[in-house]
Amino acid sequence: MTASIRADCPDCGPVETPIAEAQLRVTFEPTDPSAVIEFRCPRCLTTVTTAVGERATRLLMRAEVPVVGSPTSAGHARAAPRERGP
Repeated sequence: MTASIRADCPDCGPVETPIAEAQLRVTFEPTDPSAVIEFRCPRCLTTVTTAVGERATRLLMRAEVPVVGSPTSAGHARAAPRERGP
């Protein structure tokens, strides 16, 4: 039996999709950390993207949903260099 997650498709309603077919997209923006779950609906094959909160993000990571960092946030993952005084 394959592990799955329950999610809502806007067209089909509640569906179950295998964990391996979902992605958790995380944005590492310092002022706006966010995450979305992205999956293909097993009924209508539409790609669905839904925002998830911090608790759901932790649960999805614990369930080993593949995590993908936001391509636009790559430069923000590092701390800015500090200026040194005189």
